[in-house]
Amino acid sequence: FRTTADGSNSLTEQMRIDNQGCITTPNQPMVYAFRNSTQDLNPDTSWETVIFNDESTTNDTAFDVGGDYNTGTGVFTAPADGKYLISTEVMLTNAPASSGYILLNLITTKAVADGINQYSGRVNPGSWDAEMDYYQIAGTWLANMSSGDTAYINVSNTVADGDTKIYGASTTTYTRIQIMKVA
Repeated sequence: FRTTADGSNSLTEQMRIDNQGCITTPNQPMVYAFRNSTQDLNPDTSWETVIFNDESTTNDTAFDVGGDYNTGTGVFTAPADGKYLISTEVMLTNAPASSGYILLNLITTKAVADGINQYSGRVNPGSWDAEMDYYQIAGTWLANMSSGDTAYINVSNTVADGDTKIYGASTTTYTRIQIMKVA
């Protein structure tokens, strides 16, 4: 153990032992979660947060080192300052062949100058010949976050169709998110 000038212990800041005896690294979070049930995607211009691992089901998050992802709200809270790699894939079902867009977006609460509020995935179903049973939109962002900042994935459906859904299942291959601190 090494005590810093302010009296804190530098080793305990880097790792902790949880109540089951497992060593965790709170300053090195990693999340891998998947959507385990279908989520409606309403046809309007408002944004909807994708909830990965709806906590109302029995399937758990594949892993969440540090417990920083909220399965009830879909919001990740950064436990430490740094750069976070956030990658997601969202599987759509029943996307109609009509004009409009389905957009994927990452929102962070970092200061306005550093915040991310940009599209990564965008699809125009009007270019299709027929309704798509399954269509996947992917996005990857490198977000500069401070401890306590939040991040979440939004989807918007401007296509006038109420049958489009975000697909989820009991496997990790369809709609998922990966988050890790990289620097």
